[in-house]
Amino acid sequence: MNGTYCYCGRDFSGADIALVAELCKDPALPTRASIARELCTRLGWVDQMSRPKTMSARVALLRMADDGLIVLPPPANAHNANRRWPWRADPGPLPDRIQVPLDRLGPVALHPVSSRAESAQWNELIASHHYLGYSPLPGAQRRYFVTASGEPLALIGISAAAWSCKPRDDFIGWDPKRRAARLHLVVGNSRFLVLPWVRVPNLASASLGLLAQIAHVAMTAEGGVSAKSPSW
Repeated sequence: MNGTYCYCGRDFSGADIALVAELCKDPALPTRASIARELCTRLGWVDQMSRPKTMSARVALLRMADDGLIVLPPPANAHNANRRWPWRADPGPLPDRIQVPLDRLGPVALHPVSSRAESAQWNELIASHHYLGYSPLPGAQRRYFVTASGEPLALIGISAAAWSCKPRDDFIGWDPKRRAARLHLVVGNSRFLVLPWVRVPNLASASLGLLAQIAHVAMTAEGGVSAKSPSW
């Protein structure tokens, strides 16, 4: 197999594609997730913090399959997310309205989704109350509840930035080389939802301000990311 192919900002030689095709046939790698992890290990495909770029690898695998270069095993959970979180599901009766000034709520905090139960709750609330509904966030991601006294008030979903976006790249002044070097410093705000029963003036600004603080902490020297930063 000759030529060079580019997927998710990474160039793949003919030998790389042949390696991927072999991994897809390996009975020790029965799932797409396991193939993606092994691919990252074999090619040293890691992010700025030396973590395997498994989400990017999974997207790359799908695009290689679409281009007829490889044959992937069937998805382990085909369409499961769509069955569980239907488009704009009926939310049922809403909780009692929360309508107080921001300073009466107590400390407002960002709580990262960190368990399966929290993940299911976040997905269900987005599916029921966000105008775009629920769909899996692309690439590296982090989801948050905005809380006060442990009560969820809003939800935020952050995901990987689009590899190529001409208006953004023109505005920043990026050429392809600079974009490749700096894209990891950009994230996408894929979902932001203040729950419909929460009527607290300035809560949205306070929530995004907390998110900006996290981003500030994540940045260190020029082009670097702190080891304590969240895994966008």
